[in-house]
Amino acid sequence: MLSREEINQMVLEHVPVKKGRRYSVGRVFDRISISSSQASFQSSGLVQEIDQMKTELVEERTKRQALEEQLHTVTVEERNKQQALEEQLRNVTVFISNLYPEQFSATQSQPDSSTQSPDDPCF
Repeated sequence: MLSREEINQMVLEHVPVKKGRRYSVGRVFDRISISSSQASFQSSGLVQEIDQMKTELVEERTKRQALEEQLHTVTVEERNKQQALEEQLRNVTVFISNLYPEQFSATQSQPDSSTQSPDDPCF
């Protein structure tokens, strides 16, 4: 599909000039300027480029959705691992406090996952 400018240029090249005028074309200038108010016609190259970009956009959206799903899965797995490790830490703390009760006072508490980070010492 030719653009409006290409069509107009072809008409200007092929319609003969008689007595300084181009008949049956109306009033035109030798050089046609395109304003923003005129409808534009897309060239085939532009249409193909737009179609290619739409295809790439769909592919990128599909990849992004797959990555988001993968991220969600990994996040859930890591959260489960963290909870399991926290449970193991509580069990080890109880076990050690039973082995060495003199080292642990009754006021010391078990690590709480919501208030104590894994980097903080337990006792």
